Amino acid sequence: MAFNLNRKGTFKSDVSINVPVNEGTVTETIKVEFKRLSTDELKKAQRGGDASLLREVVAGWDGVTNDGAPVPFTPENLEAFLQVPTAVRATALTYAQDILGIREKN
Repeated sequence: MAFNLNRKGTFKSDVSINVPVNEGTVTETIKVEFKRLSTDELKKAQRGGDASLLREVVAGWDGVTNDGAPVPFTPENLEAFLQVPTAVRATALTYAQDILGIREKN
């Protein structure tokens, strides 16, 4: 199969977020739609850290809730999401692993 240089568009990945609770952590999983960036675009987006990167690459999500109610993807809701450190780290790590092709296989 030939390698296609045109890598624009989006892709979806499951993001597992470890959430601290009284007796340890629980893992909650959401599906995030990411934009594909070129190497130059990626370098620029990474300059501001994980939150800056996610502002550039997150294009949508499924499974994000607030007290059980679905939270639609909007710029405002993304900013609220970016205030949750464990969610930011897990989402940025998933994106990095996917674009670099280093996701762990089950």
